[in-house]
Amino acid sequence: PPRGARGWAPTAVREILRRPLYRRELVWNRIRKRDQWGVKRYLDRPEGEWLRVDAPDLRIVPEPLGRAAQARIARAGEARAAGEHQALERPHEPYLLSGIAKCAECGGSLVAFTRDLKRRGRSRFYGCMYHHKRGTKVCRNGLLIRQERLDRVVLDAIAEALDERILERAVEKALARLRKAPDDARTRRAKIQAELPLVQARIRTLVEEIARGYATDTLRAQLQAEERRKRDLEAELEHLTGSRATAASLDVERLRRELRRQVADVRGLLGRNVAQTRQILRRLLVGRLACEAFDEGGRRGYRFTGQGSYAELLPGKLSTLVVTPAGFEPAISTLKGSRPGPG
Repeated sequence: PPRGARGWAPTAVREILRRPLYRRELVWNRIRKRDQWGVKRYLDRPEGEWLRVDAPDLRIVPEPLGRAAQARIARAGEARAAGEHQALERPHEPYLLSGIAKCAECGGSLVAFTRDLKRRGRSRFYGCMYHHKRGTKVCRNGLLIRQERLDRVVLDAIAEALDERILERAVEKALARLRKAPDDARTRRAKIQAELPLVQARIRTLVEEIARGYATDTLRAQLQAEERRKRDLEAELEHLTGSRATAASLDVERLRRELRRQVADVRGLLGRNVAQTRQILRRLLVGRLACEAFDEGGRRGYRFTGQGSYAELLPGKLSTLVVTPAGFEPAISTLKGSRPGPG
């Protein structure tokens, strides 16, 4: 498959099925490359201006198979439209870890599935999207785990990570970072102050060239890149200056109080509302939870690990002074979740 060994995605297969080239038809003149002023800009042309050329030598899909595929696509589109209409009438069923957890084997997202169990009716599970959508050659992890089980152990781990002892450790690491910060910031500020005049000089030169009539796409791109670099340097310089002022006036006890208050609020909200809890997890977690399937002694389930930071719990500039994600340890404990049995 293109772009690595992740297999064919359903969306890619759909585009292949819809492409007329594979059914012997070449389509030209769909895109206009320049606007009315001659500037390079890609624009779609009206379908009435397209040129269609029959090219039987390029066919790789037999005509009966091509017609059958298009008919199947049309039927699927009608069914999907009807299903979307029905979905609007049903209440939304959110899943806590969708987009937050990933499969440790292939990196695909853990997404929500529903399955019919004989005696329990329809139940909710998490499983690897790549395994489900792209098959065992892309990911061998076919393990499904009950939604409520994985949700519960993840929330227990988050609550444990918000323990007072870990909170104190984060404060100590933040203070150690602050003691080192002035020297690092001073060095970085000096480099930025030396680079800014050079960037401004390059911007003036490019503006003068364009003003003299040499307004090529290359010069415009160079000017935009230099202007972005200038904005980035100025923003970083302002941040370093603000961090120095905030660090100088930082009240350590205030930092502790703010963290304790925010942590208490977060622990009280965990699990009460799915949408609100998802927002909390996205604030606390750095990256996604990696879920590794295991099968040991007749027990099956997931071990998951993740990394987090207290920084997002603090207001304003204080958040930039708290420990970096790599320093938040233990980030999230390694726990087990058991795969549900048929009973």
